[in-house]
Amino acid sequence: MKWHCPICSYVYDEEEGIPDAGIAPGTPFKALPDDWECPECPARKDMFVPYEDEPLPEDEMIDLEGDEW
Repeated sequence: MKWHCPICSYVYDEEEGIPDAGIAPGTPFKALPDDWECPECPARKDMFVPYEDEPLPEDEMIDLEGDEW
């Protein structure tokens, strides 16, 4: 399963994990630490949503005070 960051569109893929960050391939999203944050922006784990075939449309993404990532 894949999980999508609504701020920067980063996608966490459970099959791939993030080996460079010590997260092994096959690590379920729910097994990530509660304080885990998006590796691309400051989004918290609880902000991620299940990834569908396409990323969120730009008008549905969260804008953090006009910051661009």
